[in-house]
Amino acid sequence: MKISAVVLTKNEEETIRDCIESLFWCDEIIIIDDYSEDKTLEIIQNAKVKIYNFILTCREYPTFLVLHFKF
Repeated sequence: MKISAVVLTKNEEETIRDCIESLFWCDEIIIIDDYSEDKTLEIIQNAKVKIYNFILTCREYPTFLVLHFKF
């Protein structure tokens, strides 16, 4: 069984490194970034993750977005 982690981000430069490191045991880490304006993308470029830029317009329902976003 393959385990994937999905992380929604928006200007998370202070926490993203620890977040990714805590998910090292997953087979795949998917980052859905809401066009961060800080160094979030720069930090995760060096990690083995899949990155998607996606405007998160339904902030009240992030689970809904993840379930309906086609990877």
